[in-house]
Amino acid sequence: MRNSEWKDNKILRGYEIHMGTSTGDIGLFKVKRLTAGSAFVLDGSMNGNCWGTYLHGIYENDVFRQGIINRLRERKGLPRTDSSVNYAAVKERALDKLAEMVRENLDMKFIKGLIGL
Repeated sequence: MRNSEWKDNKILRGYEIHMGTSTGDIGLFKVKRLTAGSAFVLDGSMNGNCWGTYLHGIYENDVFRQGIINRLRERKGLPRTDSSVNYAAVKERALDKLAEMVRENLDMKFIKGLIGL
């Protein structure tokens, strides 16, 4: 990703599920976790073309994801693309569709009665 693409979008949203201790080449990202105070922590590992992180949901960040895609396209000699998907909007529409399907196909009054509502 080019620095100019990321300059104004430095916040990555995600969550962490982590147990145990990591060893090896930790430090791919310098992350300031909002819930951990003001300290920066190192996160992620890289080995050649393969890298990983404890930041789950990292590809839900539209600018970050598009930058990764364009970097890969450039490596393959393909032109950059400006097309981008608004992941949050796609996810919201999918959840709305699921909720509607549940309301249409389940007896919600009965289910509410079972759980005491």
